[in-house]
Amino acid sequence: MPFSFAEFVSGYKMNTSDNTFGKSRIEVCTDYLTYGGFPEVLNLLNAGKTNDISNYLSSVYTAILEKDIMKRNKIRSKFDFENLAKFMFDSIGNIVSPNNIANTMTSAGNKINKETVDNYLSHLIGSFVFYYAQRYDIKGKKLLQTLGKFHAVDLGFLSVVFNRNSQFNAGHNLENIVFLELLRRGNRVSTGKADSAEIDFVVQSPQGTTEYIQVAWTAKEGSTFEREMRPFEIVKDFNKHILLTANVEPVTIYKGIQKINVIDWLLDY
Repeated sequence: MPFSFAEFVSGYKMNTSDNTFGKSRIEVCTDYLTYGGFPEVLNLLNAGKTNDISNYLSSVYTAILEKDIMKRNKIRSKFDFENLAKFMFDSIGNIVSPNNIANTMTSAGNKINKETVDNYLSHLIGSFVFYYAQRYDIKGKKLLQTLGKFHAVDLGFLSVVFNRNSQFNAGHNLENIVFLELLRRGNRVSTGKADSAEIDFVVQSPQGTTEYIQVAWTAKEGSTFEREMRPFEIVKDFNKHILLTANVEPVTIYKGIQKINVIDWLLDY
């Protein structure tokens, strides 16, 4: 994997006399969300060469798709494969299946079948471009075979694929970062189903404990807060319930649910 947020912060150039960031923590986090965590990206940021980052990431992304995947696996249709990869980056944080991916792409004019989608997804996962979170039925206590989530190895690729700032969906991008951090910490991570509600992550630690985690860029608005809390209210057990958000300081408790600032959580390891 590229750098975690804590590693990114530790290498971020300090530029004030008291050894603190010239930027605020949220600005450093925004740089990580926007440019990703490849070591060379951090070098370019520290050198003030942000205009060179897009070309660098484009070269890495092209090399992975064309050399590591398409050439090695003898993929015949570059058009179909690149479109699928683009579709997956656009679906970060959404529940998808090979069948609905094929149907959606076909209805948009790119005819492709489920078997080809399955094959292409296996190559993208095998090359660590995406990681898959299987869906877990919390009440039934079983893993489900369909409708999981895919998370990208690095958010910097979004600017390459879409030629735009990756902040266009800050909530899903933040969820992506949390998912990768949970993996780095040795957890088994699924996306949770509780009746008709969804919990972002069901986390089973190496020590055998379970946590439920919701991620939101902001939960200040009442409707957003209620939406994030609703799945927790359905799952009434003694496992830890955590809401990670960019606008909570300090740690607070609400009906047994811990609300934690996500930057504190990312750095606390």
